[in-house]
Amino acid sequence: MINKAVGSWLREAGKKDENRLKQFLDKFGAIMPRVTLRYALEKFDKDTKEYYMSLKKF
Repeated sequence: MINKAVGSWLREAGKKDENRLKQFLDKFGAIMPRVTLRYALEKFDKDTKEYYMSLKKF
């Protein structure tokens, strides 16, 4: 449940400053929990989602 909340907060912060969210995801996207990353990426286009999900080492 916490991972969903954090992802939602990241998504909402990204509405204010998308570039800053992308910088954060570039730095931490590969190590954050999958659920958090998915929620943070909800509003991005398909190509951007695929890029950040590919950083994740499953």
